[in-house]
Parts: sequence; C-alpha cells; structure tokens
Amino acid sequence: MSTIIKTNYVAVQFADRSQPGIYSGREYTYIADKRLAVGDIVYADTRLGGTLAKVVAVNVQEHTIDPKIRPLLKHITDGPLPPDKVPQPRPQAVTQMTLG
Repeated sequence: MSTIIKTNYVAVQFADRSQPGIYSGREYTYIADKRLAVGDIVYADTRLGGTLAKVVAVNVQEHTIDPKIRPLLKHITDGPLPPDKVPQPRPQAVTQMTLG
C-alpha cells in the first residue's frame, strides 16, 4: 500500500520594505509545512534573506507551477505570525490644498 503525500503549495506577496504592513508585487510560490490560510502573515526565506510575506493563495495546483522550478521551491516552515507581531500600515498623511 503506497501513501500519497500531498504537497501544500501557497502563493505569497512580500512586504514592502519602505511601507510596513503593505504587501504587494509579484506572487511567489512556496511549500507550506504548516496549514496556512489566505491573509496569514508568515516569515519567508528568499535568496536575499528572510522577509515577511502575506499568503494570497492556498492549495495552488501543482500543474500550474513550472516543473523546472518545483525542485527549487523554498519552504515556509512556521505557522502564521500572531496578530500582535504583524506590522500595521501607517495611516496616510492628509494634505489640504487651498486654491487662490
């Protein structure tokens, strides 16, 4: 009897380094070792070091991932950060203009 191991692929967007609490840009695929949900903030290793990332998709289908990069995918080994450890976006400054 063989056991089928399901790999849990997730897509994340990285934190904006200049704007804490903002996650944007291209989506990157990782292998999640723990159960994650859309919206979770996680710590993700990159080739330039670790960073915070927001989970934007779970259960990404394996056939949508380029077979050449599958062996290179990094793992997210921990679960989501607790809410009190997640940076919050800074409120935008309001500028009032006068015409005259």
